[in-house]
Amino acid sequence: RSSLKDLEQNGRELYGLLIPEGAQKIIAQAGTIYVVPTGHLYSLPFEALVSPGKAGAKEPAYLLEGHSVAYLPSASLLKVLREARARKRGEAPYPLLAFANPVYPGMKSSLPKGIPLRSSAPDAAGASVAGAEILDLRAGTYLQLMGGSFPGLPDTEDEAREIKSILGAPDASQPLQLKEAASRSNVLRFNRENKLNQYRYLVFACHGILPGEVDFVTQPALVLSHPDPSTQQGGFLTMADVLGLQLNADLVTLSACNTGRGKLQRGEGVIGLTRAFMFAGTRAITVTLWSVESKSAKTLTTGLYHNLKSGKNLAESLRAAKLRMIHREA
Repeated sequence: RSSLKDLEQNGRELYGLLIPEGAQKIIAQAGTIYVVPTGHLYSLPFEALVSPGKAGAKEPAYLLEGHSVAYLPSASLLKVLREARARKRGEAPYPLLAFANPVYPGMKSSLPKGIPLRSSAPDAAGASVAGAEILDLRAGTYLQLMGGSFPGLPDTEDEAREIKSILGAPDASQPLQLKEAASRSNVLRFNRENKLNQYRYLVFACHGILPGEVDFVTQPALVLSHPDPSTQQGGFLTMADVLGLQLNADLVTLSACNTGRGKLQRGEGVIGLTRAFMFAGTRAITVTLWSVESKSAKTLTTGLYHNLKSGKNLAESLRAAKLRMIHREA
């Protein structure tokens, strides 16, 4: 396990390797840095690179401190995005559709024991189960410690309700699909009835899994109400499901674990939920590269939408939300 000091040192070394002195001069005046990663750089958050900063500074100077950072996909997917923008049918009429706080009855997984967990309870910090910290994470990577079931995520309902309030989404537009309604069948129904493309922002606040983390699930997936209350089948919204959606969204937010990960394919980048949602028609997407603690995820996501509502663009909105957390203002 790396200490924060190790991470800071690694961040400095990577900064020097990836952004040499000549490039530093070029980007010095840039407001936003666009990153087109390759290979294993897809798993690197460039915002966390540590710039030289001022000598003797007590806090590290992250790249994010001076720049917004946005990521562009492979050349082939960039072509798809440009085509999607060109055929945009005008702004979607409704601001928000959020799927949150799904219902998770017991289910089995083939995952190893001892994966970190986190509890939202303040007095649980530092406690342990099977030698692991108790963490409240939005991932399925710890089902063995929870008796083989996904724990509930009540914070996600608060998150969705706060975003609804920020955006002023009218109740008549059905902006919140909560608990049993946060189901795979409901997502597909909205799509089948040509309603999914009526929303500008889509939010999925739930658990996320990678292939092999749950028996029989062979694709990256979002874990919605399980079993699906209308079909009594699995609640896994898989990459294949997403590829069949028709979106007209300015932004999809996947407020879940590991949603930016997938299979790395040479020349094409990561094949996973990010690419699937972009092919489905969203013009931007926010994802995670690791497991996320639930309360922190809520703070970041609601901060992002507050900033968007105030008129900032997406890159600057996300940067401002992250900086508030870095400086412990959130």
